[in-house]
Amino acid sequence: TRKNISYKLRSRYFITNNKNNTNQGSKAQTYFVEFLTQYNYKNLLTLSGGISSFSTDVKGDLFSSQTGKNNSLYFQGDLKYGKWNVSSGIRFENGKISGKSFDTEKLVRFGVNFHALKYTYLRASYGQGFRFPTIAEKFIKTRVGDIVIYPNDSLNIERGSSIEIGVRQLFKVSNISGIIDLSVFRQEYKDMMEFNFGLHLPEDSTVKQVTNALNYIGFKSINVSTARINGIDISIMG
Repeated sequence: TRKNISYKLRSRYFITNNKNNTNQGSKAQTYFVEFLTQYNYKNLLTLSGGISSFSTDVKGDLFSSQTGKNNSLYFQGDLKYGKWNVSSGIRFENGKISGKSFDTEKLVRFGVNFHALKYTYLRASYGQGFRFPTIAEKFIKTRVGDIVIYPNDSLNIERGSSIEIGVRQLFKVSNISGIIDLSVFRQEYKDMMEFNFGLHLPEDSTVKQVTNALNYIGFKSINVSTARINGIDISIMG
């Protein structure tokens, strides 16, 4: 519009139909719709906000008929002032898989970039993330040879955060020009999901209560209590 406000409506429909002769086929339909509005003030400040909805309907030989749905609301501001670029946002999202609802998740993110010298840029960022369990992780049950894959309907949401501080230096030596980028980061996870190989007995069962415990050895997606990754990343491009 003339007042530097824009509106966008985006939607998508996607269908996959996998057929095979091993009783492992599936048909999935996904629907996505998003409404986004943005306001731009003199190319200095951009404010964004929107809502989105994503749903899926899956019928598979490995996990019968399941449905999933996610709804979200988000806001973000981007500021360009002098040598500074600052971005900050917040997002709320809730989800449901086959009638089971998850708590609404709140995510925040913040980033800043400073043009310190003519060829030197400094940056810092912090962001939160999460992942709902997938339909396959919660409900799939199959066998590949002697290996069994078990479902886990009690999976919790995986949550995480990441923080990074970095510097980017441009250089030119003779006819060679390029970039040196150095960053230090930390990523933390809670209830991280991963496929685990081991003994997966039925709930409320012990080894003594089952006929053959070896029949319950296989892979299953489980929550790992906590995980942390610290690192340094160095890149040279020329």
